[in-house]
Amino acid sequence: MGRKKIASTISRPSLANVAARADVSVAAVSIALRFPNTKRVSQVTRQRILEAAAACGYHPHAAARELSTGRTFLLGAITPLTPHHVEAVQSAHDHAAAHGFEILHFGANVAARQAEALDICLERRVEGLLIASVEKKPSPEMLNLYQQRDVPMVALFSPTEGIAFSVLCDTGLAALLAVETLRKAGHRRIAVLACPAHHTGVECVAGYRRAMEAAGLGPENRRVVATDYAGTPSTRAAIRALLQERLRPTAVLAAPDYVAVAAWQEAAKLGLRVPADLSIVGIGDYHLGQTRDGQPDQIQVYVGDCCMPPLTMVREDRSEAGRQACALLLQRLNGPDRTAATDMAR
Repeated sequence: MGRKKIASTISRPSLANVAARADVSVAAVSIALRFPNTKRVSQVTRQRILEAAAACGYHPHAAARELSTGRTFLLGAITPLTPHHVEAVQSAHDHAAAHGFEILHFGANVAARQAEALDICLERRVEGLLIASVEKKPSPEMLNLYQQRDVPMVALFSPTEGIAFSVLCDTGLAALLAVETLRKAGHRRIAVLACPAHHTGVECVAGYRRAMEAAGLGPENRRVVATDYAGTPSTRAAIRALLQERLRPTAVLAAPDYVAVAAWQEAAKLGLRVPADLSIVGIGDYHLGQTRDGQPDQIQVYVGDCCMPPLTMVREDRSEAGRQACALLLQRLNGPDRTAATDMAR
């Protein structure tokens, strides 16, 4: 005896279901869900609609919305996979969501992968892009990709040729403040650890030199040590060589923060006490998380807190930089102004 096929259908909750539950019109539901910041629906009504949608299990149908509006409400983010960039993109995502957009984030640590991610974003018809280039100067191929795409772009953390708008952290100012702090503590021989291939490193060294010159400290008190943009073996070898010099520095400035942590670790291996024998100041101090999640007395934890004693850090608000970058991108989507601009997040 053969099996009898039984056709079954699973009905998706609709706008009408949500409208009925919230006791509003279908149009009000559509407006409230598509445009979170609209003034056409009061906040009280919007909250009632959101609660009704959650109770019904309603989720907007992306394909249907694209067909009806001609828009995807998607943004792309292409960045290296570092804690700094992840923190920034998370903040950008929160800001985008509050304005009815989603972000597709691609972690790409090499230029070839960034080019692939750019193609995927364009295939998905993203309306705008946040890009943190892994190259100080984009290759001709990447530059061609940037210039040929009629998609608004904002560069994050590093000004990028071919992208007119950018949001940066003022690392030069951070370095200047760090050197001034070390000088007030009595230090004269101050070294800087920075990556010359990255915008952050270039700005750090520039700020360091300005501060040393302003303090009247000549070349005999300065040491600029080139590192990678992380605590790699070559970075650690450079740090050990610096700390073993006959006239080693009494203080070190490091950018980014995980190079400062590497300096702290290498100093400990050489028997140097921080800060008694060597003072270390880092730039960045990325956010690791928080304790007692959801409680009023939750404590924010940063990378400098992982050392003992905790390292002094000049904290750059990467989360705010991500929010500003997303706000600038949405502004470009909603306005005609496409002239170059750079915002500094401090």
